[in-house]
Amino acid sequence: MEYLVPDFALEEIEANKKEILEKSMLSEEEFQLLIFQIQNNLSVIPAENIKHKEQAENIMDAIDPDDTIFIALALSVENAGIWSQDAHFEKQKVIKIWKTEDLVKYLGVEHQ
Repeated sequence: MEYLVPDFALEEIEANKKEILEKSMLSEEEFQLLIFQIQNNLSVIPAENIKHKEQAENIMDAIDPDDTIFIALALSVENAGIWSQDAHFEKQKVIKIWKTEDLVKYLGVEHQ
């Protein structure tokens, strides 16, 4: 599995780590294992290389403009969805949203 992220997304994950841990009920160790597995298959995409921004704006700007770039990236490539605990993403119905617990199950990461 390959993970694509806009160039600023790794900073977003770290900035929201506490919230991710609380909402997912992962331990620090489980979180680090999940991040390690993801980073092994991570491709960072410069924001200027992401297409479909206008279509993404139509989908997300009224919901949360900060998330528009993630929708644009998802629209730009074949993918299985977006990993996020952000409830704003659930208000759109174009791109599948993966909650952390769903991703943990899918990847077979042990959750204590």
